[in-house]
Amino acid sequence: MFQNIHRGFTLIEILVILAVAILLSAFAWEGLQGIQEEHELGNEAEKVAQTLRDAQNRATASEEESAYGVKFDMASSPHRYILFRGGSFAGGEAIQDSPLSSRMEFSSANFDGGDEVVFERIDGSTLQSGAVSLRLAGNSNVMRTIYVEDSGKITWAATTAPSDNDRVTDSRHTHIDYSRVIDTLTESLILDFGSTTYSIPLNANVSGGQIVWEGEINVSGEPQTLKVHTHRLNNPDTQFSVHRDRRLNTKGFVLKISGDPSGSPAGKIIEYEDDGSITSGGESIYADTPLIQ
Repeated sequence: MFQNIHRGFTLIEILVILAVAILLSAFAWEGLQGIQEEHELGNEAEKVAQTLRDAQNRATASEEESAYGVKFDMASSPHRYILFRGGSFAGGEAIQDSPLSSRMEFSSANFDGGDEVVFERIDGSTLQSGAVSLRLAGNSNVMRTIYVEDSGKITWAATTAPSDNDRVTDSRHTHIDYSRVIDTLTESLILDFGSTTYSIPLNANVSGGQIVWEGEINVSGEPQTLKVHTHRLNNPDTQFSVHRDRRLNTKGFVLKISGDPSGSPAGKIIEYEDDGSITSGGESIYADTPLIQ
């Protein structure tokens, strides 16, 4: 009888050992699968980063005297990223179209409010800093994010990107859609500070098919640092982007465009107060409500 009991316990022990072995094997397989997925995602992310570097290198070398950029298409299946020549994807020329692996997808792509980043000629900087994130399709737990800074630096960490709270507190970055066709040969943007007026002739400030201007203006002895550019220009409308950092600016101003007779004052696109708040009223009939980014 004791011998049978001993055999029974031995059988139970064997079953327990088998169960534990199966569980350990399952965990090990799951772990190996996770490592493989992370490896695949890392490889895919590196390909995207390399395409961004390629675009920047071409722009720095001023190939064909043009800017270069990358567009991230999240509407296609699979998602894809496209290297292009020019100041925008819509007005440029596609050079290389790269689909993601069917197991991968972009979870987000935000470059200054858009889904493309353009590197400027010679210095390789960009007016569209931001980030693009990749993940396993439908799995937000495994992700890689690539950041592009204003300087054009491409990194795996957000080294200088401000938090959302900082952006609201310290600066204003605003988009304004504008529906009138702009004559870039004859028209100018005007920064009206009241005591000081500064004119930006468009024929001298168009690069890669976009308006691009950045500078410092002395207003009553105080320097004001501003950036005005477009994300699209006459395609078919225009989207202005205004950067006014509250840490660098103390004077309010009105941004106007010379060829527009509507609004009060004429051609008014947007108006800032000294504290950086936006004043509404009197805008051109072609200017939409400003959207703070």
